[in-house]
Amino acid sequence: MSKQPSVSIALPVKNGLPHLRDAIEGLHRQTYRNFELFVQDSVSTDGSVEYLQSIKGFPVHIVSEPDESLVNGYNRALRRCTGDLVVAAASDEILDDDALEKYVAWHHEHPGAVYIFSGSRLVDGPWGGTRVYMPGPFNLIDYLRHDMCTTTAGVFNRRLLGKEFYLDESLKTVPDFELMTRMALRFGQERLVRKEAVTMTARADAASSSFRPEGFAQFARDKTTIIDRLLGWAGNESSGASGIHQELLHFVRREILANMHATFAGQLFDLVGDAPVFREHVLAAHRYMPGAPIIEELVSKGRHLDWDPGAWQLTERRNVPPIVPPKGLASVVGSIGAEKMAITPHWASGGARKARRWGRTVFTTPPGSWHYAAMAPLDLPGLSLDREWHWVKVTVSHVAGKPLLSLFNPDRNAIVGEIRLTETSDTRDYHFEYRNNGCNSLLLRNGHEPRASSVAIRAIEILAMQVRPEYAEP
Repeated sequence: MSKQPSVSIALPVKNGLPHLRDAIEGLHRQTYRNFELFVQDSVSTDGSVEYLQSIKGFPVHIVSEPDESLVNGYNRALRRCTGDLVVAAASDEILDDDALEKYVAWHHEHPGAVYIFSGSRLVDGPWGGTRVYMPGPFNLIDYLRHDMCTTTAGVFNRRLLGKEFYLDESLKTVPDFELMTRMALRFGQERLVRKEAVTMTARADAASSSFRPEGFAQFARDKTTIIDRLLGWAGNESSGASGIHQELLHFVRREILANMHATFAGQLFDLVGDAPVFREHVLAAHRYMPGAPIIEELVSKGRHLDWDPGAWQLTERRNVPPIVPPKGLASVVGSIGAEKMAITPHWASGGARKARRWGRTVFTTPPGSWHYAAMAPLDLPGLSLDREWHWVKVTVSHVAGKPLLSLFNPDRNAIVGEIRLTETSDTRDYHFEYRNNGCNSLLLRNGHEPRASSVAIRAIEILAMQVRPEYAEP
């Protein structure tokens, strides 16, 4: 292959405006110029084709015809590609200016690689800004278990892949999962190479199917199909296996699918919080692998599931209390002085401080991101946790910086219901549900910004009211 290998960019399009313009502008800025764009348009009606036809500065080959699916559109574009190397692009992804230059340099460094991939920036996501996703080195077992994930920020070696360079059109979603697995098995996992660099910006909101909560059920179905094909699994039987071998295959399948659903649950919680779709995947993970440590961690994120670690039992709660108690219906059944918030010597050495100012107890967090500042035990005997709803009400009268307040289980180092306090000099109340889940402490720590925060706590109270189903969360 020449020192200046040709690069084909495969781009399926269906009504891609306005994001398509940003993707094309990214191609105009490429420092490596030996590339061509192969567009497979699915009869767009928003002006995408007219815009693409106006492009000057690099070769553009456009075919506009109906296709059966996005996967079919990619396959049609890939079949038309003529380059030594191929980039699978999308209308809402923007290549960095030197992305193709890096891909070609990496190809010269790893001429036997069938796929070289890197990290990407995710924008407009649930994190409140830009987040960099850097995948780990490719390992097939980790990939199947969803402990690592590749990205589309990469380049395929079309010459080496040959007839294996296609997507499985029987899948409605995640064809890349099947392709990566097939490439690793046919060519060797070492020929899928990860480079620790960022070469692309992608959207992480509803414009991308990967971030639409309603799509995760289909992701799970398609990935289950792929796993079952790999294992030769058909219903409750597996072909060619019996006895202990079948039991092993059954275990491997359950472990992989449990991890898949647990990963989806974590992603969905970031997107929609403690919603039914999040809980569906937690329950599915538990069905495949009861007692997996990740189950308890996922349950602690929300309030609609109960976990019994001794019995490995996961149940959906009835009559989940509202986040804030109904006005006038809850009474104070206990209180803890703010001075009881303790700072460990280790936290103090890192910069945590407590002082009395303005008649209030003021806590200053360490300056480092996520550093712990103070903690108060909440063990209160005599609470009827099975017959009443309870809340921890924390009243603050000053907040500076980005501090976080939560309930905490020191034995498991588990943080539950964490709230970022709003900067204010006014009095404000925050509520946390207090329940029988081991979270028996109130924790204050710093947020993501690497600077100290301060909080003046006026009161910590325990509220209670009789269970009233008409006020329960759905």
